[in-house]
Amino acid sequence: MQKLDGEVKAAIADIASMKPTVEAFAAAKLQAQGAVTAVRWTSRARLLARRDADARRRLSPRQLAQHQVTLR
Repeated sequence: MQKLDGEVKAAIADIASMKPTVEAFAAAKLQAQGAVTAVRWTSRARLLARRDADARRRLSPRQLAQHQVTLR
């Protein structure tokens, strides 16, 4: 019984020593996922801004003025 108790305590100590590593890995994974999401949204925003700029270049001055009024 004492041997089993010692093995359980050793296993608990091993798990306790691994916990910070596991938590750090989980935090790094979340941070990487957040970075990927930020890059995706930044790329989409850049694409939409480029499309909007291209569309504005194709408008006549009168159409551009009307377009700016509708955006407000």
